[in-house]
Amino acid sequence: QFHVLDEGRFASRYFPGAGLWMTPFVAVGHPYWGHWLAGGIAAFFLFWTGRDLGGDGVGLVAGLITAISPGMALFSNLLLAHHPTLVGLSLFVFTFLRWRTRKRIGYALCAGVGLTFAMYCRPMTAAGVGLPFGIAFAYWMLTAGRGSEPIAWSDRLKHAAALGGPIVVGLAAMFAYNRAITGHGTVAPY
Repeated sequence: QFHVLDEGRFASRYFPGAGLWMTPFVAVGHPYWGHWLAGGIAAFFLFWTGRDLGGDGVGLVAGLITAISPGMALFSNLLLAHHPTLVGLSLFVFTFLRWRTRKRIGYALCAGVGLTFAMYCRPMTAAGVGLPFGIAFAYWMLTAGRGSEPIAWSDRLKHAAALGGPIVVGLAAMFAYNRAITGHGTVAPY
């Protein structure tokens, strides 16, 4: 009863991301596989993030600590939204940091998709993690025209569209989801 709304509409109180992640694994009869895979994906992306930031040793330590963390083991067996959220956030952090060093639009797009998926699982967690990166991105947008290699506004806007496009589409979908359940697009069932 605590997890299901049954007044007017019969729906989950929780955001749809974890359910979307679990659907194929529930369909084959092994829901835990999805969360175990999510933990592995998060460890993989944290390994690569650490490796990009500090070399092989940092990557190895980051990946191993993530993989063997007691919290990761516990939460992977509770089928909560934590692990699917980690998939989105670890993809976001890895590809955003790659974008910062390489300035490829594909990395910005992947970062936007990762943050959007995390938002579908745990919106405030995604917002809390994404905010500092958003500030860094806004600073880049404003200052990239200066320096030895200025970047044109048209190119900066392409990067902003690649990063922000999935987020805007995700917010619109979440608005429609909320409206279908609660009757108000800005009121979540949670």
